[in-house]
Amino acid sequence: MADRVYSNKNVREKLTNKKIQVIIPKKKNFIDSKNDGFDIHVYKIRHLIENLFARLKQFRSIATRYDKSNNNFASMV
Repeated sequence: MADRVYSNKNVREKLTNKKIQVIIPKKKNFIDSKNDGFDIHVYKIRHLIENLFARLKQFRSIATRYDKSNNNFASMV
């Protein structure tokens, strides 16, 4: 799974040759704009997980783990 930035022909071919399912939305200016094999549901879950990590990184104490005890760290998360 990746962003549209990685939606070029070379990346797609390499992943397909390694028998990896490609879940990358195609760019709007892509010649073949059909998204065959693109699973929108899986891509939405990926987006939610990325948003979760972005929010967690906003809290400095979680990103650097200043808390000494596991209980304090778990309560922040």
